[in-house]
Amino acid sequence: MLPMTRGVRGGHRGNAISHMDQNLRGGDSRAPARPERRIRPRPANREARAHRLSDGRRVGYADYGDPDGFPVLAFHGTPGSRLMFRLADRSAAQKGLRLIAPDRPGYGLSCFSERGGTQPVVEDMSALADALGIDGFAVVGMSGGGPYAAACAVALPERVRAAALVSPVGLIAEVARERGLTPRHRAVFQTLAGSDRLSRAAFRLLRFLLSRAPGLTHRGIVGLAAPSDGPILRRPEVRDDLIDGFGEGLRPGVAGAARDLRLFGDDWAFDPALIAAPCRVWQGDADVTVPPEAAERLARRIPGCELRMIAGAGHYWIYDHFADVLDWVAARSAVPAPESLAL
Repeated sequence: MLPMTRGVRGGHRGNAISHMDQNLRGGDSRAPARPERRIRPRPANREARAHRLSDGRRVGYADYGDPDGFPVLAFHGTPGSRLMFRLADRSAAQKGLRLIAPDRPGYGLSCFSERGGTQPVVEDMSALADALGIDGFAVVGMSGGGPYAAACAVALPERVRAAALVSPVGLIAEVARERGLTPRHRAVFQTLAGSDRLSRAAFRLLRFLLSRAPGLTHRGIVGLAAPSDGPILRRPEVRDDLIDGFGEGLRPGVAGAARDLRLFGDDWAFDPALIAAPCRVWQGDADVTVPPEAAERLARRIPGCELRMIAGAGHYWIYDHFADVLDWVAARSAVPAPESLAL
């Protein structure tokens, strides 16, 4: 293996908490245009790749961004799939990042595993990175992908260079015990999560609606989201990304999603305080999909983690700000600045 370097963080190891500028709450806050990076042509079928693991299972993944860029393992939400990062493709390419988005077991192209919890997923990701010839990499976890990205950072400290957690499912069980949850969050993370029968029934209904009535399903997603999410979710490209991503994730069945929900309602099997890589958590304070308090508690548990609480933002803020998150990842992973395009 090639020797790896770890970025040096300035300042103390305490948690840095800040509030983003108001102009990041809505609209398009893309950074000023920069010269585009020279990128070699990307091969076909990059959204439907697969690797066969040693136990015979298949792990599917999409390969976005710059194929020669610094690798980033990007973990989708619940339910979801590798396709959820499609809209980050161009931004990742411009920033010199290769965005490898795997389907977790039971989602999309990935075979279900009888082993539950985060550790088997960590092992699968380590094997996938080995197969792709990747040594060090960053991790990004969106929503339900947050615990898996954090688990990789804990279990693979010699490989994970940076961890970006966006609207993550945080330490919900702790918040539930100490402060209580809203009725909606209790219904999802306690009632549904505590009953395999109920959670499977709920995801089967969603799977049916996605295939038979995608327009109705999309309206339901918008209706359940925070008001600030509405304009984002109504954009055609975001609507299509959600419907395609959810639909592909649930296409083989609901076992993966039901297992995720059980995990989210329990105490984590690993200690996020052991994360050594640079870490940042982005969380909207108006998020009604996951409890903001659980994400805040997670950020405070991780040494040196930066917490960016976004005033007025909901759960789907990321669709307007992939560039901001990937800028942070590129900087912490020591990615060279994009080269000027030679004419």
